[in-house]
Amino acid sequence: MIISASRRTDIPAFYGTWMLRRLEEGFVRVRNPFAPKRVREILLFPETVDCLVFWTKDIGPFMDYLPKIRDMGYSFCIQHTLTPYGTELEPGLPPKKLLLQNLCRLGDAWSPLPLAWRYDPVIVDATHPVEWHLEQFDRMCKILSGKVNRCIFSFLDIYPNRMKAGSFSSVPKPTMYRLADGFSKSAAACGIPLFTCAEEIDLSPLGISRGACIDPLWISQISGKSLSYKKDGNQRPACGCAESVDIGAYGSCPHQCTYCYASGNRMLGKLPHDPDSPFLLGFPSPEDIVGQAGKR
Repeated sequence: MIISASRRTDIPAFYGTWMLRRLEEGFVRVRNPFAPKRVREILLFPETVDCLVFWTKDIGPFMDYLPKIRDMGYSFCIQHTLTPYGTELEPGLPPKKLLLQNLCRLGDAWSPLPLAWRYDPVIVDATHPVEWHLEQFDRMCKILSGKVNRCIFSFLDIYPNRMKAGSFSSVPKPTMYRLADGFSKSAAACGIPLFTCAEEIDLSPLGISRGACIDPLWISQISGKSLSYKKDGNQRPACGCAESVDIGAYGSCPHQCTYCYASGNRMLGKLPHDPDSPFLLGFPSPEDIVGQAGKR
């Protein structure tokens, strides 16, 4: 079983203590976002978890937890998003210079193998034109060369009911090709394999592969196990990710990035967070209908 922690929120940045306690106690509970009384109890023992996939935009608060998690017997990989946008798009993030320094520290401490850098999403507008992206991406590639296993990028997808959709426009295909061509050259010059995330467009002539963020081959290399997983049917059709179990909660990320699909219907503040609760937000209820995932 692969645990995704989490596409729905930034657990490493804000909920590290809770994550460690869930691993120590060996289970977590997750509410169905569409039927909150239905609960999955997921076993989190090292023998039931093939890999923990940590998704974050700020690894700094989580750095000290990683050696403890390794020593407990867990394999993990990190999907670290780092873009050059400012507070106009990412109002809750620390300064980008600090985030870049921490990402470099992470690469130095853990070698490139378990670390993916995400340049995601690519938003093109008057403030962030093609030339700006090409310059910023090239600059970041040079800094991160030798510190990350791969770079994964995607173009902005519009989710009308989950984001401030009127503020954004989709990226036209000719612009995608221009950006991809420049990204490919910069990444190749720095020895960084480049992949797309859930993109229909075929960029293989430019040396860019369709990626799987939760890549069973990569996870097999990290964990030292020969793993085979089905494609995750809960993701978008173009997503190549392996099946995983997400333990996060929508609406619980204080970053509040304006383009984010997961921060709508905000629950943070309505439901409390307690590091000792089996739920990321809130507590068990007598009305919960609990099923279990994972066998020890």
